[in-house]
Amino acid sequence: MVVVLDLMKLFVLELMKVQDEIVTLRQVLSAKLKREHELKTLLGVGFVDDLKQDWNETVHDIKSTAAYQKTAETLQAASDKITPAFQTVNTSLKSRLGSLRSK
Repeated sequence: MVVVLDLMKLFVLELMKVQDEIVTLRQVLSAKLKREHELKTLLGVGFVDDLKQDWNETVHDIKSTAAYQKTAETLQAASDKITPAFQTVNTSLKSRLGSLRSK
């Protein structure tokens, strides 16, 4: 029973330490975000520029996922199979329209 209590005390102490570290990290992050805002203001980087950058990063992150790449490959394969069929239909329609015009 004593061992369990000692373990519980250790866990409580570790939890308190982790919570203190979280508070410190939040304070540091807040200071960094404030400084980032100050620097962007000095450089004239505005809200729209931030949105563009965030959008580009998001698109890049999505395109680098395995799911996106697999979907893109599947769509490309389907396109490669369908394109010749459309070209055949297009050629056939042009031929028939041409023959109708010549009558």
